[in-house]
Amino acid sequence: GWSIDNDNHLYVRKSTISKSHIQGLKLKWSFVFPDTAPTTSAGNQATVAGGRLYIGNMNGMVYALDAESGCTHWSYRARTHVRTAIVVSDDTVVFADYESNVYALDAQSGALRWISRADQQPSARVNGNLTLHDGVVFVPISSNQEFTVSWKPETPCCSFQGVIVALDLKTGNKIWKTTLIDEPLRVIGLNSK
Repeated sequence: GWSIDNDNHLYVRKSTISKSHIQGLKLKWSFVFPDTAPTTSAGNQATVAGGRLYIGNMNGMVYALDAESGCTHWSYRARTHVRTAIVVSDDTVVFADYESNVYALDAQSGALRWISRADQQPSARVNGNLTLHDGVVFVPISSNQEFTVSWKPETPCCSFQGVIVALDLKTGNKIWKTTLIDEPLRVIGLNSK
C-alpha cells in the first residue's frame, strides 16, 4: 500500500540518500503507458519489490517492470481501470480494479491465480489501496452513487454504506465483510423521479 510497514510509516528511517546525492540524479529510464489520455493516466503509485516495479494504470493494465532497466517482464489486463497500488507478498501481487474485482497474480509470470468480486453492489468502487496482513487482503470499498445520480437522476441513490472486505490471499474467498455505517438504511424522502 502506501507504507513500507504495518505501522504506516510514510518515510524510510535509515536512508543512505543525502542532499549531495540529489544534485547528481539523472534519468535512468522511462516508461510510457500505452493507450493513455487525460482520462486514462496513471492512477496510483508504484510498488518496488524483488527488483521489480509494479504499477497499475487507468487503461486497465498492470505492469511488472524491471526496476534497473524499465523493461517489461509482463503485463496483465484487468476488467476495468486499476486505481489501487499493487501489493506484493512473496510470490503474489494483489490489486483491485475500479469495479471491486480483486486479483491475485503470480509475481514472476503475471499469471492469474484468482479473481474475486469483493462487493456485488453495482455502484461499488475500489478507490483506496488494499492492505495485506497475515495472509488476509483487506479491501476498502466505496460507491459512486452520488456522482451517478448527478448526471442520471433516475438512478437510485444512497443505498450503499461503504464496506471493508477481508479475502484469503491464497484463494480469494471472502472471510468477512463489514459495513462502515452501523445505522440501518431507511428512506428519508424521494426526489421527483
